[in-house]
Parts: sequence; C-alpha cells; structure tokens
Amino acid sequence: MKRAFRFKLARVERVRGLLEETARAEFSAAIAAVHAAEEHLDGLRAEVLRGRSSLATVQAAGHLDARAHLARHEALSCVIDAVVTAEAERARLAGIAEELRLTWQARRADKQALTRMSERHKERHQAEVAKVELAELDEIAIQRAARNSS
Repeated sequence: MKRAFRFKLARVERVRGLLEETARAEFSAAIAAVHAAEEHLDGLRAEVLRGRSSLATVQAAGHLDARAHLARHEALSCVIDAVVTAEAERARLAGIAEELRLTWQARRADKQALTRMSERHKERHQAEVAKVELAELDEIAIQRAARNSS
C-alpha cells in the first residue's frame, strides 16, 4: 500500500481556491469603488452646504446683485443634481458589491467544503496506513517470537 497521501480532487481544490481568491479580489475592488463614491458624495454634500451658506450670507448682507444671485442659485442647483446622481451611483455600486460578496461567499464555501473533504480523506488514509503498519509490526513480533521459541 502506498503510504503517501494524495487527494484525488487536489486540482479541483486548487481551481476552487483560485476562484475564491478572484471573487474576493473583485469584491474588494467593488468595496473600494463604493468607498470612493461615498467620499465623492460627501464632497458634493459639503459643497451644497457651502453654497447654501454663501447664498444666505449674500442675502443677509442686504446688497443683492440679481444676476450674481441667480448664477449662484443655478450653480447650487447643479451641485444638488450632482448629489442625486452620485447617490444613485453609490447605490448601484453598493448593489454590485453585495452581489460580489455573495459570489465570494459561495466560492469560499465551495473551497472550504473541498478542504474539509481533503482533511477527512487524509485522516482516513492515515488510519489505514496505521492499521497496515500495526499489522506489519504484529507479523514481525510473531516471527521473532517463533524464532526465539525454536
């Protein structure tokens, strides 16, 4: 009997490991994209706050240039539209990230299942090898006892 353990599905296990690593990398990239979108969104929201503050300051000053005020208001409206678009993009990216997370978890579960199967097969192999070795040792002991008694 061969004593070296060789898992018959080792190639499949390696392939599943690569698939799991690839899925994890894709999920990590998607999370990074979501974080970047959130940072962009935070910047746009801060710009809206600054714009509103600027409009309030100009209105409170009492001296109002209608054209400049309308231009500021139009610019603020554009930034608010950009916030809505950025929120939609962040939500889209978060959805993609969630799908990739589920894919990664499925790939990880597949790999872990094969790893557990490999461990069980290895334990079974080791038990069989130990059983054969014990039988060989018993045979050697029987032969020695027969030689010593004759």
